[in-house]
Amino acid sequence: MVTIQPVFSISCLICNFNPTNEIPNIYNPSFVGYTVIVVIYKHITTVINGKEGKIMSVGENIKKRREEKGLSQMELASAIGVGQSYLSQIERGTKAASIQLGKEIAEILDCTLDDLA
Repeated sequence: MVTIQPVFSISCLICNFNPTNEIPNIYNPSFVGYTVIVVIYKHITTVINGKEGKIMSVGENIKKRREEKGLSQMELASAIGVGQSYLSQIERGTKAASIQLGKEIAEILDCTLDDLA
């Protein structure tokens, strides 16, 4: 199993410093001064399932392991102390679980956090 990372990336863009408060032209900068703009954006962490060659999101992986254990969403949600709709959102990839919640899910599914990621 290969994990594609990082979960968070940092991109830096160097653009023209413009003392006139105009929007800088980043495609043709005349570097009078430098401004570094840092953008942090979130990736959806994916897992490549080696046997099937299918790219799976963390949520899909949680769902697969939950179903293999014979647990319903309601049973797993109750065990980790969240609502069934929140667990459903995690499995669909529309919400992200905290590290602590991920650890609780992994413990109930008899796996590690790395197995889920």
